[in-house]
Amino acid sequence: FTQKLEGMFNDLYLSTDLNQNFNKYLIQQQEQQLQNQKQHTINLINDNSHVKKYQSDLFVNILNSVYWPITTKNDDQLRLHPKFVELNKQFCDFYELSNPTKNLF
Repeated sequence: FTQKLEGMFNDLYLSTDLNQNFNKYLIQQQEQQLQNQKQHTINLINDNSHVKKYQSDLFVNILNSVYWPITTKNDDQLRLHPKFVELNKQFCDFYELSNPTKNLF
């Protein structure tokens, strides 16, 4: 019991770190997109102070099925808002880059 509880707390701690890294990833992606746009557009004014850095309010907990009582049902289809679908895809891409040997369910 103690080992499972310790694993649960560890999952929550690692998820906090993972979400901070995800927000950094989003900012880097946005900066890269801005750089690509600059290469294709001539800007007479070189001022990016109006650009707001994008961070997500999304917080994802990655839970290890060894410690958490998780069941996976593929019967139900969840309908998500298109913006959330895009954010989910970005998170999945980020997670696969940082954890190539792990799978998300």
